[in-house]
Amino acid sequence: MKLLYNLELEKVKKIIDVDTNAVLLKSLDKMVGIIKDPYKLNELLVDKGNIESIVSIYSSICIFIGEVKELISKEIDIEDLSYKYMTMIRQIIRSRGQLRVPLFGGLSDLGYGINSIYKSTGYFKRFIDSFNKLIISLIEDELPKLIADINDLKAESFGTMAGMAGVASYLLLYKNEDKIRKYIEDIFRYLIMLTEEKEVFGQKVLKYYLSSDNHYSQKERECYTNGSFNLGLSHGIAGPLSILSTGLNEEIEVEGQKKAIKNILNDLKTFSCINEKEFVYWPEKVGFDDYVNRRVNMGANRASWCYGSPGIARAMYLGGKAVDDEDSIILSLKAIDGLTKMNINQWRLNSPTVCHGYAGLLAVMEAMYMDTGNINYIKCINKLENILLNFYKEDSIFGFMNIDTKEVDNGVYKIIEEDKITLLQGSIGVILSLLAIVKPMETNWMKHLLI
Repeated sequence: MKLLYNLELEKVKKIIDVDTNAVLLKSLDKMVGIIKDPYKLNELLVDKGNIESIVSIYSSICIFIGEVKELISKEIDIEDLSYKYMTMIRQIIRSRGQLRVPLFGGLSDLGYGINSIYKSTGYFKRFIDSFNKLIISLIEDELPKLIADINDLKAESFGTMAGMAGVASYLLLYKNEDKIRKYIEDIFRYLIMLTEEKEVFGQKVLKYYLSSDNHYSQKERECYTNGSFNLGLSHGIAGPLSILSTGLNEEIEVEGQKKAIKNILNDLKTFSCINEKEFVYWPEKVGFDDYVNRRVNMGANRASWCYGSPGIARAMYLGGKAVDDEDSIILSLKAIDGLTKMNINQWRLNSPTVCHGYAGLLAVMEAMYMDTGNINYIKCINKLENILLNFYKEDSIFGFMNIDTKEVDNGVYKIIEEDKITLLQGSIGVILSLLAIVKPMETNWMKHLLI
């Protein structure tokens, strides 16, 4: 085994077989070596001009430190390192007036990182209290506007990544603090409103309907001329389902919460598609006409955390458990079981990362295994592990490359590789998903993904 410069070998040996996990150890050692010098790290960051990227980078690093602290070499002063990153986070907050509250690229994102540092060091509680007051002040300003505009819903209003479901996920870390609990409940009431009925084009639909004008892209606006319903975990109704269900399991319940969960589950049951191989799929979005006619119209999609069956099935499982909906539990498990039986081509993935790649599917599988103990999931987990390890690139900056398809010209798309570090689209997410195989436990980074 090559010398590990940044890990404490004796501690590593207690949880990781060093003879059979060489690539995992190399990637861990590489990442610790990069983050141990925050100032040198800045020179490596290719996205530092983008505020959302900066926020996600420092949040991801702090989450990583919290997860692997016990494995880091004693030659590295964790408290000093944590202090340096917390200082940088303070500077980001003070110098960037445009920060909002989202879970990815916003203050809730930073909050997860700060919480990880606090849990691993016991320091910075006063800063957390001040930070949470800032988040609450922004929620006080933003939530009434979202409620007022609920009949003109925006794509970024309610989901995991950019909306209030993700914000509630962060606040749940402090659910025992009375004032914060109040705002969790207020957000839950808003999310519940999305599952109530309204009339659109003379038809009754649920309020998470998105008009054509309020879609993110021109392409979506042209595709969904009468609007759509987003089912995905990252930007769709599966995010509210996950957090409302998690809240219920953690004994936070407001009026209408169980009914809201059931309403979402009913839609997910209606718009599931089971093919001839008994694989379960959901469309990313359901067009208005298909929705009102309760018509399922789709083929296979990729097995991603963000839009695909893994994220939706996981949210459905949490919802089914929360309200004792046996049909939802059975369908969600059928979807997960189907994913374990697919071959690599049927997953339709090409990136190692969490958002739309193999690490996201692995994270969902790990969460399901921890909840069910189903040993059939182990084979799939091991298969995903082997696939991910083969993506490791010794000569890359961070170890694993994010692979994505981007439009480079009007209608012309190109597959690109990007050296990224973050939980969602970079090496930290890949490393933590691999580490969870040898260190299985519910962690903050999984909560961050609402799984």
